Amino acid sequence: KYAAIYLLAVFDVIPPAWEEMSYAWFGFTCKVLMSMIFTAIRFSEQSQELGSLVSNVTGLSSAFMSLLRSNFDFVVPCTADGSGTCRLPEARFADLSELERCLRRPVVGQNLNDLLAGTAEKHRFAVYVQNALR
Repeated sequence: KYAAIYLLAVFDVIPPAWEEMSYAWFGFTCKVLMSMIFTAIRFSEQSQELGSLVSNVTGLSSAFMSLLRSNFDFVVPCTADGSGTCRLPEARFADLSELERCLRRPVVGQNLNDLLAGTAEKHRFAVYVQNALR
């Protein structure tokens, strides 16, 4: 492009003002396009990195779950709040059904704290949950 502009200017096909404007225009366009290409490359690399990170976290999550299952009879997710209360999920799944069978009472949607025996145990568990949320 620059060579064509130079030759057009040398043979007086275009005036000097057009030559300067063409150099400026092509320089600007080239820089904008290079910036767009580098941005696309960076975005692509970040997407690949994020995909790899999600894959690693998923692998860690399943490994962590296996470790939990090897140490505990039941692995039941709950929703905790700042007061130290854990609410069991509304949906049924295998571990929750097995917990209900062992306790001989329904636990779906219940506060886990209410299932504990004694005021001291309930308080100790609430303090533990509060500390875990910090």
